[in-house]
Amino acid sequence: MRVSRTPTYRTWDNMRTRCFNRNNENYKYYGARGITVCPQWNTFAAFLADMGERPPGKTLDRIDPNGNYEPGNCRWATPATQRWNIRPTPGKSVRPLKLNGRIVSLSEACTELRVAHAAARRRLAAGVGVFWALYSPGKKGRFPVHVIRTCVVCGSGYEPSPCRRKTGQTCSPACKAAVLSQRTTAHYAEVRKRREREARQ
Repeated sequence: MRVSRTPTYRTWDNMRTRCFNRNNENYKYYGARGITVCPQWNTFAAFLADMGERPPGKTLDRIDPNGNYEPGNCRWATPATQRWNIRPTPGKSVRPLKLNGRIVSLSEACTELRVAHAAARRRLAAGVGVFWALYSPGKKGRFPVHVIRTCVVCGSGYEPSPCRRKTGQTCSPACKAAVLSQRTTAHYAEVRKRREREARQ
């Protein structure tokens, strides 16, 4: 593979473009703000020697978002890490939340817990605590998220889908079929007994 086609080379080239090319759409966020690239990284070989190959799923990130691209201020980071490492923007904020021992954004927490982002944001804005903003029941008496039930057939724990949280009793279609079969058998047995009693009278 040609060097110019590697992810690391493209990262290096994009870094220089947004800092030095006034026609680049991202120049206003970098070069226009005074963000530049250190002289020793003017060659790709020097950049590669300091940073190494770009790991899968990571991109170049500046530890100090107001600092330059230089050794000691750059790292390979995941998109989730970079979301927390941004300069403050008027009117916008990223609120860190602690979920299961991890620091995540409100959007990530809502996606993981399957909670409406708008509802959680309104609750937080109203002064509701983080726990109740994410775990309190919604409208129409819906159950809180992560409702764990025990299957009446196999006994395994499962989380019912939102539309079945009030009625679901089984963890799979096979177990549901077994329950229906048992109910059908019991129903016809009861019908036979009733008819036998009526015949004896």
